[in-house]
Amino acid sequence: MQIKWLKKALQNLNDEAEYIAQENPEAARLVVQHIVAKINLLADNPAMGHPGRIHGTRELVIPDTRHIVPYRVKPQHQTIEILRVFHSLPPITQTLVSQAVAKAQGDSLFLIDPSTCCKGQEKP
Repeated sequence: MQIKWLKKALQNLNDEAEYIAQENPEAARLVVQHIVAKINLLADNPAMGHPGRIHGTRELVIPDTRHIVPYRVKPQHQTIEILRVFHSLPPITQTLVSQAVAKAQGDSLFLIDPSTCCKGQEKP
């Protein structure tokens, strides 16, 4: 079967690469290569992913990453449509994780300092 990428899926992958490249361009390149290599395996193994959350789709979980790739198998056209490339953590969670890491490293990216935001409240 042939792999066909929808524009939105390509944009998702590009956005993810740009996000990672802000910190580490080489890591971004490796992540993209890894994701594409796993997606290319679908050509010979279209049932590799599990049934998707949306009827008629399947989802490929990319090993060693937090990426999920919903896709649709179209046997009549001998194609697999890559619908999207998602990071399994929502953007706000990614931001909070980044902030927590920065805080642990001594940066002050938190808008609210968790050590002082709840002064006067009883601790459980």
